[in-house]
Amino acid sequence: MHHAEPVTIDMASNDGIMPSIPMGRRGEFEEAVKHGPRFVVESDFIDDPKRPGAVIPPWTLIRKLRSYLINGFINEEFLHTLCVDNINKVYGVYVLS
Repeated sequence: MHHAEPVTIDMASNDGIMPSIPMGRRGEFEEAVKHGPRFVVESDFIDDPKRPGAVIPPWTLIRKLRSYLINGFINEEFLHTLCVDNINKVYGVYVLS
């Protein structure tokens, strides 16, 4: 579910749909975390100088997630579920961890 809002996490996960929460929208990741790691994150980079900050560049996703981990907002288990287990479910690929 591309560009989902946090409110859809509970509804979507009951139907087997994995919401994708944009990291660039202010406060949406923080709200999504309250629902548990039943979503994936996206950057969906827009190269438009007229819309700075609309979304974050893909290469900054890891820095953003690392800062949430370091600051204790999420833990390693949450991050692993978000970035490995959920990706495996969505794409049917299995990453060794």
